[in-house]
Amino acid sequence: MNKKVEKKTLTEELTKEEVKTEILDIINQVASMGENDYEMPALYELITRLEKGECSSKDALNRAQKILDRKIAYSYH
Repeated sequence: MNKKVEKKTLTEELTKEEVKTEILDIINQVASMGENDYEMPALYELITRLEKGECSSKDALNRAQKILDRKIAYSYH
């Protein structure tokens, strides 16, 4: 039987634990770039808010990705 495996989207389909893992990966990426003034506390705050149910998985991951995107953009200037 040929079963198609659907890739999860970065929205509601991801569990809180999966999003937390994704954010931790972003934290590692940001940490490796150095010169982190606000990024690290902001990313850890997203995990805390996610765990407390103060933000959705989608929102937390989107915010974390924006932090990473800004960090990457800043690094290339």
